[in-house]
Amino acid sequence: MAYHKKILVTGSSGNIGGAVLRALVRKGFAVRAGSTGPANIKYPEGVETVKLIYAEKESVKAAVEHVSGVYLIAPPMDPTAQEQLIPLIDMAKEAGVEHIILNSSFGVESEEEDALRITELYLMNSGINYTIFRPNFIMENFSSGFIAPMIKAGGIFLSAADSKTSFVSAEDIGKSAACAFEQRLYSREFNLSGFEAVDHAEVARVISHCSGKEVRYHALTEEEMLNNAREQGMPEPSVQMFGGLYRLTRKGVMARIFDDVKTITGTAPQSFAGFAENTVWE
Repeated sequence: MAYHKKILVTGSSGNIGGAVLRALVRKGFAVRAGSTGPANIKYPEGVETVKLIYAEKESVKAAVEHVSGVYLIAPPMDPTAQEQLIPLIDMAKEAGVEHIILNSSFGVESEEEDALRITELYLMNSGINYTIFRPNFIMENFSSGFIAPMIKAGGIFLSAADSKTSFVSAEDIGKSAACAFEQRLYSREFNLSGFEAVDHAEVARVISHCSGKEVRYHALTEEEMLNNAREQGMPEPSVQMFGGLYRLTRKGVMARIFDDVKTITGTAPQSFAGFAENTVWE
């Protein structure tokens, strides 16, 4: 089935944005891919590209014109993300956008001062049809995200202690997004997790088995992890946000399991082992 309505995907060059874009294309939606440098990215045939920089009002205004839906992704590790996202919500409403899905964060509903929670509440009260997605840490962080360089070096260096996480794949987020637009799942909030929770030692064992390369989990102190982030050039506000995420992990917040992916898509999310088996590890 082909859809005449067009969906804008922000952050389309990232793991989640790319997965959402591909899932929409498979469903037959017309798609506009927004990113800071779209000319450098290879998109599926037929996808319209647009330069989208949140801080540049004219680029935001152009990006939201003549689309019926927006999949809205915050800049990564931005503790003031609401300052970037709320103006887009306002301009989308002005442009007549019918539906916005906000890619929020696991556990943020209990953090009233969090930038994404502030954005959630603003969107809920905006008058636009909304859906809130709160995905857990994604599996792709290990293969092509911020943990990938650690994997290449043979280790996972994080302050997660022995706590578990119900990792979800970006592909399952993408499928959920396409179904939510298709089914018009308005005024709904979903927590997107895998169907199991695993600790990082098990993740390391699975990656070792699938990659043929020994990978070990090194449980750092929070101070050690944050100093590593600083050494990699992460700005201090982002460092503090990073630390907060792993404090939630150690408290067990990220171990919670929800059936929302299956509720939306009709199929269970993939396991970490299945993800690892189907990943090319460098």
